Amino acid sequence: MSRECNRADRHFIADVRYENIPAPVLSATRTIILDGIANVIAGSVQPELEYVRRYVDRLGGRPECTVVGAQFRTNPPLAAFANGAAMHVLDYEPQGIPSSHGTSTLLPGILALAEVNGASGRAILGAFAVGWEMQQRIATAARKSESRPFHPPGIYGPPACAAGCANLLGLSEHEARMALGVATSRTGGLFANNGSMTKCTHPANAGRMGVEAVMLAQDGFTANDSIFEAVRGYVETLFGDEFDWDALLDGLGSKWNLQQHGFNIKRYPAQIAMQWATESVVLLKERNKISAEDVEWLELEVSSRRPGLSRPAPATGLDGKFSF
Repeated sequence: MSRECNRADRHFIADVRYENIPAPVLSATRTIILDGIANVIAGSVQPELEYVRRYVDRLGGRPECTVVGAQFRTNPPLAAFANGAAMHVLDYEPQGIPSSHGTSTLLPGILALAEVNGASGRAILGAFAVGWEMQQRIATAARKSESRPFHPPGIYGPPACAAGCANLLGLSEHEARMALGVATSRTGGLFANNGSMTKCTHPANAGRMGVEAVMLAQDGFTANDSIFEAVRGYVETLFGDEFDWDALLDGLGSKWNLQQHGFNIKRYPAQIAMQWATESVVLLKERNKISAEDVEWLELEVSSRRPGLSRPAPATGLDGKFSF
């Protein structure tokens, strides 16, 4: 695949505006954002967020942005971090198809920069749609690489947030490429921290790194201008030969993931695989009038694609979100 073809994503990031986005995508985006706002408010009162807010408060920073649930304000990267943790701590925010934490990785960073720059609601919608599209395309292109051990928001989130924030601020194609170059070097996140306080920092950190990358790029900071296709770059290092370049680039700007596949709103505050298991137990209970005391054993058939993710002996509510 040619170097020029692989730059199509940078054109998309720089050129898309609210007026170019199909109405069904904008409608879905509004719903996702509203649900995300509900999640950040609910998450902000969880005890885990006291640790995050104390940490952010100690760091200080120019008081430009709202920290939900706090009496202080801070700068855009730290606001993205704190609000991203609040939005994800319940594991309740909408998810993309294929599964990814698009809301908590994208929305806090976009809102922080929008607050500083006085961006319009239309600009926020457009930026979020661009970031969501980039994240879902990366997730789709990387599906055959799912055996790799990283938690998706930590590896898809930084470049996706950078894409959305670059669009919000109207960065040029060159600046967008620099932002992606910086953001992809900020990737990470381990599945082993599912069920702990640290998990909520995976999307939070993605948002912080995306905002940081865009602020640096806007100021002239440089990075590899072809980081996706470079040797030892983003794709080769994290996904290898199994990465589907066509899924990343085909129809970019004309075929939208939200329009083709939609999104998931969770019914229960737990990881996505727990939704069906929980619903099954609820239906069994309601239809058969049974209680926990009536149950001697329960056999559950689940996917083995990610063995070891279910917590065998949950000790906390956070742990229970991942325990069949």
